[in-house]
Amino acid sequence: MKRMSVLVPCLLGLITTGAMAQSLDSALAYFPMDVGNVWEYANYSAFAGPPSLIGYGFVAVTGDTLLPCGHAYRVFTYTGSIWMPLTGSRFYRVDSATANVYCPEADTGREFLWDSLRANLHDGTAQGEVESVAPDTILGIPTLTKRSAFTGKSLDLSLGYGVTYLYNDDMFIIHTSRLVYAKIGGKAYGTLMGVGLDERSIPKNAALLQNYPNPFNPSTTIRYELPKSSMVRLSVYDILGREVSVLVNERKNVGSYEVKFDGKNLATGVYFYRLQAGDFTQTKRLLLLK
Repeated sequence: MKRMSVLVPCLLGLITTGAMAQSLDSALAYFPMDVGNVWEYANYSAFAGPPSLIGYGFVAVTGDTLLPCGHAYRVFTYTGSIWMPLTGSRFYRVDSATANVYCPEADTGREFLWDSLRANLHDGTAQGEVESVAPDTILGIPTLTKRSAFTGKSLDLSLGYGVTYLYNDDMFIIHTSRLVYAKIGGKAYGTLMGVGLDERSIPKNAALLQNYPNPFNPSTTIRYELPKSSMVRLSVYDILGREVSVLVNERKNVGSYEVKFDGKNLATGVYFYRLQAGDFTQTKRLLLLK
């Protein structure tokens, strides 16, 4: 955020002259994506009347991941009430040479251009035409906001904050989302409503917790925590080291998880469960008593 206080006066000068010959650094400030950044949005809908608050949505940059297309992406985790189909995780990367933002397609994995952060006024982007670039105040701080619009939809990117406003008119219901809280570079702005994912719920470290109950018969719950998206394998072994059950074997997003283990087909005895998540490995013991 220190960069923003330096760039805003400079960019204000550029815009008042009718130009937007942005530097690369200033363009990148329109999409801050450091791990730990968080945003909360108030979401509204309107149908033949004034808009009504329908809830809050929370977005957090929770880690990095390497996808099959060969590029490394930042992981954005979405929770809470968000009117768009944005739940779970989305992946973004910024080309530091061009300030273009890319996302992978959900079905093919191929990436597409999400936005061009250096777009000038009236330039076309994947989000539509840049229809305005103007001084703005976001969460009490003066900044610049660039609005792109396309056929009933618009998106605001604000310098130092990222996405601050979304609008969608689907002919029947108008949906809007407005930023109410942000934590950028460790500094908080606005008011956290506390609905949805708070950054305090993001695990700080990977962990495998003791199963409960223990001893158990015939089932028990195993919990684990992930501070970043990773490939996870959670397996159960007998005392001879033979794998008797695979409980999880897939990529998981950041968060806390719990898995039920049913030992009804196993004999009484000591077993071990092991979590492998990226470079993290941990093993604990459980006891089945019938």
